[in-house]
Amino acid sequence: MRRLFAQIVYPRSQKARKLNTMSSITDSLANVLRHVKMVAVVKMVAVVVGYSIFPFSANAQLPPSIGYMYPPGGQAGQTVEVSLGGYDWTPDMQVFVRHERIHLEIVGKPGPVVVPEPPYWFGKKARRSPYKLPRETKARLTIPADVPPGVYKWQAANANGATASGRFSVTAAPHQLESTAAVNVIETLPVCISGQIKRIREVDRFQFLVKTDSTVKCALVASSIASPLRAVVEVRDATGKLVAEAADTAGGDLNLAFRARAGESYIAAVYDLDFSGDGSFVYQLSIAPQPENAEATVTVPSDLTSTLSAPAVVAGVLETKHVADRYRMFSQVGEIWAISVSGEKTGSHVDPTVTVLDATGKELQSSDDSEGSTDARFEFSPPTAGDYEIVVSDLSGSSGSLAATYELSIQRSAPDFQLQIAELLAVRIGGTATMELKATRQGGFTDPIDVKFVGLPPGMHVAEKLQLAAKQNSLKVEVKVDDKSAATAAMVSVEGQAVINERSVQRTTAPMLMCTTIKPPFEIDAEGQDDVTKWPRGTTFPAPVLIARNPEFKGEILLEMTSEQGRHIQGISGPELKVGPTVSRVLYPVFLPEWLETTRTSRMVVNGVAQVADPQGNLRYSLSRQKTRMGFLPTGALLKISTEPEIIYEPGTTLAIPVSIHRDASLNQSLTLTLVSQGHEPSPFSAATQNYPQDASRCEFGIDVDMRRVTNKEYAITIRATLMKDEEYPVVSETTVIISTRLTQ
Repeated sequence: MRRLFAQIVYPRSQKARKLNTMSSITDSLANVLRHVKMVAVVKMVAVVVGYSIFPFSANAQLPPSIGYMYPPGGQAGQTVEVSLGGYDWTPDMQVFVRHERIHLEIVGKPGPVVVPEPPYWFGKKARRSPYKLPRETKARLTIPADVPPGVYKWQAANANGATASGRFSVTAAPHQLESTAAVNVIETLPVCISGQIKRIREVDRFQFLVKTDSTVKCALVASSIASPLRAVVEVRDATGKLVAEAADTAGGDLNLAFRARAGESYIAAVYDLDFSGDGSFVYQLSIAPQPENAEATVTVPSDLTSTLSAPAVVAGVLETKHVADRYRMFSQVGEIWAISVSGEKTGSHVDPTVTVLDATGKELQSSDDSEGSTDARFEFSPPTAGDYEIVVSDLSGSSGSLAATYELSIQRSAPDFQLQIAELLAVRIGGTATMELKATRQGGFTDPIDVKFVGLPPGMHVAEKLQLAAKQNSLKVEVKVDDKSAATAAMVSVEGQAVINERSVQRTTAPMLMCTTIKPPFEIDAEGQDDVTKWPRGTTFPAPVLIARNPEFKGEILLEMTSEQGRHIQGISGPELKVGPTVSRVLYPVFLPEWLETTRTSRMVVNGVAQVADPQGNLRYSLSRQKTRMGFLPTGALLKISTEPEIIYEPGTTLAIPVSIHRDASLNQSLTLTLVSQGHEPSPFSAATQNYPQDASRCEFGIDVDMRRVTNKEYAITIRATLMKDEEYPVVSETTVIISTRLTQ
């Protein structure tokens, strides 16, 4: 959604600074190579036959990881078309939801590596580590109607490993996707809006009308769905006056509420606290009016102590910022109490902590997060008979509003147990791995627990009889995989069975994603092994890559950008490049945009991906990451085009943009100009590719105008110049011009 951008690349006038960055440059190399029909790549590939360039050793295998799901969930009872942003994904991904009835199905292949669009940070901020580069895969998320609202987990696996959990949200409210409009108009409330802050300095805006006097509650979910967005939410009335705001300064979700007047229009704005942005910055914003008589809630006055008669369940509200709620209870020696406090149960975004103090104020026990949750829980056995104080507070910064609700539970703890395992385990075919099974014993239970694995993939084995001995709280389990097994993945759980009070009790773990992997039959490395080469901006750097194969491997290898680059790439990009079965040295084309800082070394790392048969004959994809980096220090650009910063367009006239061309003397080829697609909203401007001779220093770039789409506004358009240097690789320059339309009222 295209909202507010601050100009970072090529600042000109104030108008240009506001709109220039709406140009799309992320496809620079891909588009350029398509335009020149890959002549450069074909001529840059140098072949050296042989397999002895560097010693073959294990292992640069790179497992996949999860970036995001967009939209990040949906309404119960719906099927949602989503994009899965995955890092180092291959075409044979398997996906799993950690809920037995929610279904996630991949319906497409991973797309190309997504390089962030401008603007980019320069200077100190550009020294930060960049966000990972995803591939996006189309998928279908089906949510049954009776699935309760909440956050759910999903995972993925391929023949290289398994991912940790990603998260998505299920809500009861109707869903709406943000659009490309500068301000999204929300027709009905309540609503849950799925949004994405895709670029730095981006602001999403949503306009809504409140029909009756009410309290409007806004809740933004980002942290709980593992989004890196540190959100700020501002609500302004029709005059632009700020009526409510909240900022995530502690890494949590946001809640705010304000009094709204009937018939008034409001705009909610969402942006990142640091003005960062990336495809993984997903969120859900819920907007819901509450009738004036719906404000009643159970609350305990903060900073006062209430006496409880345990066992008890209390609904509370931390309505005063940074102030705890306090409760007093009496307990005898030998009693065991299960104490928990939950924000999840009340739909709150507080991150609760609970502490037990004795009569002198000494802290005896405390808990923040429990296993897999931000809720707090523990068992408390009083050392002496007497009064104890239970203190509930918030660590997320979400306290100080009527939305900061929680549930405190104090119950007698009965003998019982729970089992926990990690969420993933990858084992190489023919290999072994060790995992840990943990037991949480409750209510004084200490007896043995028999355990068994359920759902192991074929060819994966554990010991036939496994047991946690009396008082034992953890067990190391060796997992073996046959050398003839297929490369596959499955959700596996562990069942525990014990006798408690003469009754057989069974408990089952949350599932673990277990997969079997293939050892890559090749390695790749940079020929210079971190060497740095000076190279002109706006051109393609031919980076030598070495390939070492196992003698029996004769397959084709695809080179692609790896997801995790070591520096802020600022639009640096490389294509997918196929390498034949006998090639052991190739020049990988790395495009260096013309705006790169000449004082800063940049680097590139690529993956090699090959199709390999597993022992069962199934074709899978094996991925190996380049061991060292290709380095380059950008020097001055060889080509630069420029235009007037702003052009006034009068309807009925021809639109021709005067373009000045400045080129190095070594560039003796003809030049082409193209109009870069904006990619965000329909544009009234189009142009055919136009060619100019090698001696042209000035030209007029003709643009067609669709008057049906023209409005009284300013448009930023980007023109790209491309020529071939020595017929080997493309040289590229771009310029952006503001087109101001003047229509008759």
